[in-house]
Amino acid sequence: MFLSPATKKFLAPFSEAVGADPAKFPLWTHKNGFGVITVFKGADKTLYIENDRLPAGATAYYNNKPNLRMIGFDGKEFN
Repeated sequence: MFLSPATKKFLAPFSEAVGADPAKFPLWTHKNGFGVITVFKGADKTLYIENDRLPAGATAYYNNKPNLRMIGFDGKEFN
């Protein structure tokens, strides 16, 4: 379960074009210091990753694997 407001974005399949895939999501509050990501795959929107916590300011990379690759605001990778 998540608190509103929530943002949903559809990403195109991977492309070699620069800037073709990214999506930025705003955090309405920094109170908890993190956002939550859920990933659905394919046209039928099959649940693939559910409720992964992502610290504020971090970047998550989805590589068609069950775990996201997360890079913190300081550039360090973490899980």
